Amino acid sequence: MLRITQEVQSLNTRLENAQTNLTSTVGELASLLGFPNWKPQASGTLEPIGVSVDVDKLWQQTEHSNPDLETARREMIAADSGLEKAARERWPVPSLMFGTAFTDKPYGNTTFAGVSVDLPIFDRGQGGIARAAAEVHASKLKRELLMAATRQELERAVDVLARRRATLAKTEKQVVAPLPTLKQMAEDAYRLGQTGLIE
Repeated sequence: MLRITQEVQSLNTRLENAQTNLTSTVGELASLLGFPNWKPQASGTLEPIGVSVDVDKLWQQTEHSNPDLETARREMIAADSGLEKAARERWPVPSLMFGTAFTDKPYGNTTFAGVSVDLPIFDRGQGGIARAAAEVHASKLKRELLMAATRQELERAVDVLARRRATLAKTEKQVVAPLPTLKQMAEDAYRLGQTGLIE
């Protein structure tokens, strides 16, 4: 009886440790997602979900749904627009002036008109174009780096998923399938007096 009590206490301790780890994980998840007082609970049976392990198919979905990749794509569009704007703004814009001027000694009224235009002798807008081209290049490199990192992370996750599925199938075949036979053997051994209740 004392041995059975000790085994039960040991199992209770392991159960409490598992519940503590679960509470910690739930808190971390709620913190990461920004949901205060959120306590998700598992429901249903534990079984593999139908996630495909085809990297190319998953990559096509990721390219369209990943917010970081979409942000990088829009930054590239904005940088391209900035380059077009800098190319348009390098040409001088003429300005037209009309006006009147009054004087009181001697009294007079004058009307004037004029055209003003910057002459692009030393500055032909190369600085603005170069800056915009550098921004385009930087946004392109940033997007390529982000795509490479995302693709690598996706391939790693798919590899881990495939290995865990293989481990699950192996465990079900080699460990779970023989359990009814082992249970029957243990019951027979107990009935024949060859082992005790704990064993």
